[in-house]
Amino acid sequence: MALSKQYTAYAALDIGTSASGYAFSLAGNSAIHINQAWESGNGSVCTAKTPTCVLLNPKGELHAFGYEAENKYTDLADEGQNEDWWCFRRFKMQLYDVVNVKRGLSVTDETGKTKKALDVFALCIHYLKDHLIKQLQSRLGHITLDDVYWVITIPAIWNEPAKRL
Repeated sequence: MALSKQYTAYAALDIGTSASGYAFSLAGNSAIHINQAWESGNGSVCTAKTPTCVLLNPKGELHAFGYEAENKYTDLADEGQNEDWWCFRRFKMQLYDVVNVKRGLSVTDETGKTKKALDVFALCIHYLKDHLIKQLQSRLGHITLDDVYWVITIPAIWNEPAKRL
């Protein structure tokens, strides 16, 4: 497939069942870079992926993702303060067994509260995209979303409606 535009970077986002991450390549260079320094809340961890954990505050806004989300939610739970928060883990597989996937489909968090699956996935994409853009800006200076060719991985085992979602 020939691209009609020249891009500065090519990126792939992977929202995994248990861990998520991204890889990128810069134009004119065949090297593939993977973020391997995810913030754990207690410093950086050398790993290619961070847990697929989305933590929303009581207003339903993204508070944290990955290790930071897991650590914050654990602290909230230890203090008995987690009731109004949403913590989504392993939500991706909730789409696997659904025969009739629709845009309004909800996923369930740790305590049984639900949010639209599309919204939770969008928050993951938003977080990973912002994380990658910051990394690219630290390497290249000014770069915009339009300078990047984006790819989002989709599980081959999903049915077609789940893939479209």
